[in-house]
Amino acid sequence: MVKIPPAKQKSRGRTIRAAGQPAAAAALTLVAAVYEEGPQVRLTFDRPIDIASMDVSQILVDDGEVFGFRYQGVDVPELTSATTVRVPLNGISEDPDPGVHLTAGAGNGIVAVDDAAMWAGVVDLGLPYP
Repeated sequence: MVKIPPAKQKSRGRTIRAAGQPAAAAALTLVAAVYEEGPQVRLTFDRPIDIASMDVSQILVDDGEVFGFRYQGVDVPELTSATTVRVPLNGISEDPDPGVHLTAGAGNGIVAVDDAAMWAGVVDLGLPYP
């Protein structure tokens, strides 16, 4: 007797996962970053964020262009909209390198409200961005 295997079902563009497994979190994405007087940096993301566990010391701005200092996040960050946080900065050392750049460590504590996806941070991102 010959057995014919069942036909494979075609995927309709959706991911099938076992029952009880959560969907993978989409990466939290930085869509804008602006260095402002104060000094401070304003970070805007692709969806609402939670900053309750934010470590502002992970936020660094190298300003070799205007003031010639490296700044680090200090004090309390301010959620200015559902998707935007303002971080006050304090000068920590001289910075003779040209340009203005943002570095944010992976342990910055910024997460998405909807799925708790963590922001991975950036290294040497030119400001303003984009």
